[in-house]
Amino acid sequence: MPAVNDGGMHVMGNGRLCVYGRGLDLPQIFGPQYSAPTALGVRVPVEPDWIIRAERVPGTAVWRHTIGAAGSEAARIEDFVDYEHPFFVRRMELAQPLTLMLDFDKLSTQTENTRRFESRGIALALNIYQPRGSVIYTQYLSHAPYYHQLLLMGKTEEVVRVDATHMQVRLAPGLARLVFVAGTTYPDCIEQTEAVLKLDLAARREQTVQSWQKFTQPVRERVGALVARAGEGALGRTPPRRLEEAIEGIAVLIKAQQGRDGAVLAGHNYHLGYIRDQYGVMRCLLKLGCRDEARAITMRLLGIWKKMGRLYNAHGIDVDGIQHIHECDDVEITGYVVEEAFDYYELTGDEQFLRDVFPMLEWCWEAQCRHLAGGMLPFNGDETYIAGGVLPRTCLNDGSAEATMLFITSGTKLLDWIERQKLWNAEKIRNNHRILADTRARYLDNFLVEGRLATNNPARTGLTEPPRFRHGVCEAVMQPVTWTERTPNGRYVCPKHFLDDPPLPAAEPKQYFLRSVGLQPLYFGSDLVPRELLVRDVNEVASRFLETGKLPSSPDGSTTIGYDYGLLLYSMARIGHPDAGQVLDRMMGVLDSTGAWVEYYRDGAPQGCRCRPWESGINVDAILEYLAVCAAARGR
Repeated sequence: MPAVNDGGMHVMGNGRLCVYGRGLDLPQIFGPQYSAPTALGVRVPVEPDWIIRAERVPGTAVWRHTIGAAGSEAARIEDFVDYEHPFFVRRMELAQPLTLMLDFDKLSTQTENTRRFESRGIALALNIYQPRGSVIYTQYLSHAPYYHQLLLMGKTEEVVRVDATHMQVRLAPGLARLVFVAGTTYPDCIEQTEAVLKLDLAARREQTVQSWQKFTQPVRERVGALVARAGEGALGRTPPRRLEEAIEGIAVLIKAQQGRDGAVLAGHNYHLGYIRDQYGVMRCLLKLGCRDEARAITMRLLGIWKKMGRLYNAHGIDVDGIQHIHECDDVEITGYVVEEAFDYYELTGDEQFLRDVFPMLEWCWEAQCRHLAGGMLPFNGDETYIAGGVLPRTCLNDGSAEATMLFITSGTKLLDWIERQKLWNAEKIRNNHRILADTRARYLDNFLVEGRLATNNPARTGLTEPPRFRHGVCEAVMQPVTWTERTPNGRYVCPKHFLDDPPLPAAEPKQYFLRSVGLQPLYFGSDLVPRELLVRDVNEVASRFLETGKLPSSPDGSTTIGYDYGLLLYSMARIGHPDAGQVLDRMMGVLDSTGAWVEYYRDGAPQGCRCRPWESGINVDAILEYLAVCAAARGR
């Protein structure tokens, strides 16, 4: 990895403490819950002559860095989060001095308590206090205070307090360690730190490696066997070893970001569990054979639903009372919840699991039904293409081809199962089947335009009285989520901009045709669109991509949503496209410097949130589906 990489970020975590790294830097260290504010960042100022290399220890979330300078090795650095307890260790073997810049949360206070630990060989100790109300991200605040302990072992040449939130530490040559312990209370923090200091950290490192390899070895074996059955010819120019390492890396990326309660972080920008994102993650985990991790995702949602009686776009991980609410959380994400439950059920045959989550699935169905108009559901508001500006927010009250498709595909499974289990009376079953059949019958009329699947249908807005208030994004400033109100021009703005003069002009109704939505029917296993039209569209997108190297998610744009590579490969696999291996090569070519797929690409360059389980999970799911199709074609 070069000293200045492409912005790629790697992750280390055990469900209690999470650390994001970017090269030598550690921009975020947080815990002991995953929905917690960043307590510490560590930066390493880079010298012009340094050559820096980074690698993940195979099968683990342990990262190594080497620094070469003036033809010799200047430093070896290794990072790991303990496999069990909420502490992080950076071990540094230094042939020359190294500077660390410590960045603290602006609301935190740091109390030096070096004397408490001097007998343990500690050169610097700081107790870090984060008050209740510290920022988790954007407007979401912590509900409790946190106490953390930072320890530096080794010889320091200089310690400089730059200001209230920054400290500079210059380490002398030799062996040094940085240890961070996350705590919920002051007693908990001090007692955990004392316990950590009694541990053999080298032994903990080995135990952490073994714990990770216990998780990744079955994944690696499963993928290796599938590659062998598919044949190397299926991989195009991608070496089998590279593919297996990449998929193992994504498994680690997901597992490291999964909290104790089962929810998975959405990447370094978002310290919450997003329901939609976890659908793609769950599908990936199931394909990798990680059933326990997959099941935990749905069981966390069930726990939230039991407490709240509903679900929102995203929730806190390991903490209650934090919700990320978007414009219409009754749709889209609710369809994903039903889909993921049946994905698990169909793979495992676990009837009791489905019975346990049924009350939540029943609510998901009924919540969607309330928003049907003309056989269409509206948009949720946090779809990747809307959040990324590929589709304008003015379409949210329109009919959504994606949300409506999810309603039909997941609802078909749910109603058929309810009928088999006799969980509703005959009249209720008939009434709900009638709703489903009506929505299905209207789907092509609503969304198929001249043989193309439209993303939206403006006609739905005219069939409803759009809500006066929405909790979402202000169309005037596109700032963080807040309450908005509908203006006389039909625009949703926050209170600050409601009386703007002149007001935002009315938006002209417009229909959009996004690649992402056009590639979804085969991914969801939907039979709504005639197969010949799907084959034609997949062939067209694949041909343009292989000819130009570009996969714009909107026909006239340069932005590619990170999971569109996977949707294309998945669709090509399902129709038996002969050039799917070339698309696999291209997908592998856009992995960032840490081996992850990202939120967006602009002209092929990574953009947006990194270390993303959602896009990476969908893309791995697609690769495994493609390999399975190839293996089946070979009769293996």
